[in-house]
Amino acid sequence: MKPEIYLAWHDTGIPGTWLSWFINQHKNFPQPTGRYMYNKPMNPTLDSMDIGEHRPHPLHFGSSIGPWNAPFLKDTDRTKHLVSHTYLSIDEVVKQAREISFNNFPQFSKVCLKLFSNHMTMENPLFNKSTFDKIRKEVTIKKNITIRVGTASKLISDRLNDLEGRKPDSNDELMIKYHERRNTTEWLPKLAKLAPTYVVDFGKLLNYDYEEYNKLLIEIDEEPLDNWKELVDIIKEVFTKYK
Repeated sequence: MKPEIYLAWHDTGIPGTWLSWFINQHKNFPQPTGRYMYNKPMNPTLDSMDIGEHRPHPLHFGSSIGPWNAPFLKDTDRTKHLVSHTYLSIDEVVKQAREISFNNFPQFSKVCLKLFSNHMTMENPLFNKSTFDKIRKEVTIKKNITIRVGTASKLISDRLNDLEGRKPDSNDELMIKYHERRNTTEWLPKLAKLAPTYVVDFGKLLNYDYEEYNKLLIEIDEEPLDNWKELVDIIKEVFTKYK
């Protein structure tokens, strides 16, 4: 029996992998491990280090549960991104998640996944009936979970400059806010045609806003974790250099 599938969507630079990992820590989810990653100088590959044994200022966060990377993505134009050539059916992804599930919990009833391995803006060619039909052919999506930056726009902007290897620009935050407005008016309504869609406010979570956390709990139908603030601290580590 397939678990309920939640799909995480996010713009470039926003820690959607962490969000899916955070969701996956709850009782009826698989509770994967996480790790920090670092760019190697002049090399597109990444160093990976366990949480608690890591160097300062990691640039990325990774989860032991990888993205779905569905076979129908093979012909999708994903230039400027590292594209995985390992394509998996939804059954294969769930099987892998069961095999690596933390605390030997292979019988989870829910899982949050990213559709693809690379990061892409919400404004992308996948938001169309053809793609949604291909997703539905494999699985019924319980809910889409997306993320907006909220009050963390400066942190996201600074990190994005590091990710893209460019100098800061005074318009960076304005562009992030512009894209979020467009997501709200144009792209999120399209995504809602695939499944009900919920938007998490990253800035509020980053500030330990329990009301924001509780809203997410309602959407995923889970009880609160005693250590949820510690899990937020894990992504805070990625942004320490920007404060």
